[in-house]
Amino acid sequence: MMTLYSVIGTIEGDTDLYGKNASDLGSYKIAKSGAVTGTGLYVSGYTGFNGTDVNEQKGFYFPISFTQSQEVREAYMQVVGSKNPPVKMDAENVIYLGKTAATAKKKQVQITHGDDRLILTFEDCAFKKS
Repeated sequence: MMTLYSVIGTIEGDTDLYGKNASDLGSYKIAKSGAVTGTGLYVSGYTGFNGTDVNEQKGFYFPISFTQSQEVREAYMQVVGSKNPPVKMDAENVIYLGKTAATAKKKQVQITHGDDRLILTFEDCAFKKS
């Protein structure tokens, strides 16, 4: 688990993530336990995230980075309970957390590498709709 924690992080500032800046999505921190803290900001018109599914173009999103290490060359991410398969992580990734703060707080994201896994939780985040 320590290995996975060392290769993931949050994305901040004016980094372009499919047409939105990371700062538009909020400001987050990841603890070694997998607990995510910070503030998620409600976004609408996010067609760069999913141009085909209008239901995923507004709501709360989590920007997460992946940096390869000697031990971890690749990792996968998946929303717990999703019917979508795990997705191989790129250097910069965005995860859809949901349309409402209540939904986003309940989301869990599993990061895996082989048998190692880290579950990210969002219960301690504040989600703000302006």
